[in-house]
Amino acid sequence: MLLVVAVVLGLVYTKRTGTTVALPLWSATPSASPSASQPSDTPTDSGSPTSSDTPSAGTPTSGATAIPPKVAPVVVGWQTVEGREFVAFDVPPDWKIEAPSVLTGFETSGGPHQTVIMHNPATYGRGACSGASSTYRAKAGFVSPKGQPAGTAARNISAQWATVAGVKADGSRSPVGPTRLSTVRIAGGSITANVATTVLTVTEPGDCPAPTMSFTAVSFDVKGQVVVFMLYGDQGVADALPQNVATTIISSLRPI
Repeated sequence: MLLVVAVVLGLVYTKRTGTTVALPLWSATPSASPSASQPSDTPTDSGSPTSSDTPSAGTPTSGATAIPPKVAPVVVGWQTVEGREFVAFDVPPDWKIEAPSVLTGFETSGGPHQTVIMHNPATYGRGACSGASSTYRAKAGFVSPKGQPAGTAARNISAQWATVAGVKADGSRSPVGPTRLSTVRIAGGSITANVATTVLTVTEPGDCPAPTMSFTAVSFDVKGQVVVFMLYGDQGVADALPQNVATTIISSLRPI
């Protein structure tokens, strides 16, 4: 998979490692039982990241400076990421909030060309692997729903990201598990959001390998607008994003 990073007009393509793990399925505390169904920066498996950073294996782009948020966090001690959808989420102080001009995601380097992109990203675990400063462990941001309704956008986008990230250089695909579905209350309990998590088993590791990667998409309506949030990262490594932190990030989503 190729990691794609874009800053303003710059684009950098990098190769990343994979991630596999025992199923910490970042789906915030669900209000419904999960059911089965079936990037940007450097990905872990085979897709190429298209972003300004690299997940546990990719190359970060240049240094656009992040703009301090104007919205106060709802999680004490955390920092706020503001999306162009007028929706925000909070991340811990050890995360880096990227500049608004940064886009990140994955692009295939083999087989049919496919790209998935996130905007207004924040990055966890930059420099996760020694000797590879552009690596990272997780990213969060917003994804265009491209006309999809909130009821199905999370499921489709979660599966799409895992699939694109798992495409190897020769066009073959790494194993992608079934997509787990649930719902969660966000914005102080005022909005019910759809949550979908898909796990990719990394079979073509890069510079900063992990056994699996988890891709969690959250979709919901805000005043007639469909919003999609994406949180993805390595699993099965000591410095993977903890489940409770992922749950709190998702729960902090709210209109601004």
